[in-house]
Amino acid sequence: MYKKTKMIFSDKKGFTLLEVLVSLLIVTLIAMMTLSIFTNSSLWILNAYNKNLSSRYAGVVLEHIRLNSYNLKEGYISETELGLKAKNGGFGVDQTFFNQELDEMSINVYVENHHEMTNLFIVNIEVTCKKQKVKLFELVSIVGKK
Repeated sequence: MYKKTKMIFSDKKGFTLLEVLVSLLIVTLIAMMTLSIFTNSSLWILNAYNKNLSSRYAGVVLEHIRLNSYNLKEGYISETELGLKAKNGGFGVDQTFFNQELDEMSINVYVENHHEMTNLFIVNIEVTCKKQKVKLFELVSIVGKK
C-alpha cells in the first residue's frame, strides 16, 4: 500500500499557475453570486418585517380611534392627541409589543366626515419611516361615532 501512494506522488506534474488562477476565478464568481442572493433576500425580509410592523401599528391606532370615537373630530390628529406615546400606564400603545421600534416610525391620522347626515367618519392612517421618509403602510377605514 505504501508503494502505491508513493507511485501516485512520484509523478512530478502539477497544476500550472494559469489553471490555479482560473479555478480561483470560478470559485470567486460562484461565491459572489451566492452572496448576492443572500443579501437580496435579507433586504426583502427586512422590508416585509417593516411593513408587517407598520400594519400592526396602524391596526392598533385604528382600534384606539374606534374605542374613543365619541370625541372624534375632523382634521389631523397628532400622536400626542391620540395618546400613543403614553408611558407608565394609561391609554396608548404598549411599547414592549413593538420591541421599542415605534421611535423609528411616525404616524399621520386624518379624519374627515363621510356624510353630513351620518355619524360616519373616514379615517386615513399613514405610517412612515422617520429615517428614510418612506411611506410603509396606509390604512383607510370608516368609523362610526358613538
